[in-house]
Amino acid sequence: MPAYNLVHYQNPTLLPEPQYAAWQRADLAPAILNTPGFLAVQFMSQQPVQLQPPSPQPWRFCALYEIEAEEPTAALAVFSQLACRQPKEAGLLESDATHLFELTRPHLPTCNPVDLTAPLHLAFVMGNCIEGKEIEYDRWYDETHSPEVLGTPDFVAMRRGRIAAIQASPANEQPANRLVLLSIRSRDLCASIGEFIARAHGTSPSGVKWAPRESAAAFASLKRTTHVFTPFSPRLTQT
Repeated sequence: MPAYNLVHYQNPTLLPEPQYAAWQRADLAPAILNTPGFLAVQFMSQQPVQLQPPSPQPWRFCALYEIEAEEPTAALAVFSQLACRQPKEAGLLESDATHLFELTRPHLPTCNPVDLTAPLHLAFVMGNCIEGKEIEYDRWYDETHSPEVLGTPDFVAMRRGRIAAIQASPANEQPANRLVLLSIRSRDLCASIGEFIARAHGTSPSGVKWAPRESAAAFASLKRTTHVFTPFSPRLTQT
């Protein structure tokens, strides 16, 4: 059965953000998870440290929904009503953006040791594959870039997807056609991301140097954004 990640970026109103977070956990999550197709949801807030410091960070909150459905239309309609329209009408939500990605690659774990007691962070790479270059893009990720990223200390897992043909309403701009979701377990996120950036730039004290980014320019657009969030809820699942 097709699997999807629904990424919901949000800016709550000027009400206290803890009030919005409490509403998400206590009211929104149970209602959404009672809807066929929704398997899990996790709520998170923006991190001050980012993978690409110049990348714009317009969203303070993010929710990651996991869906399995042959046809996600009905699930998306419930989501739009409960997570978008109702909180805006109630004065809880000021603005938001929603992106549905169909997952195209399995969950990939790192081969490095993982400290499961370290705090979890999630990095959303909103990328763009150049049209007609899907085979080259996926091959580069499968053979080159995934091993590079998952070989970096504290980067413990990766999942990838492509923009789905159907999206939640009301429709909004879809600036990315690919999602790369990275799980990070780190007690010092600044140091972990610093090592990630150093390896990408070939300046890591470890001596590890990634393949030049220019090698991907023929199939991966540099028009991308990255966003790092830290969960403030566990991964909530159907009861």
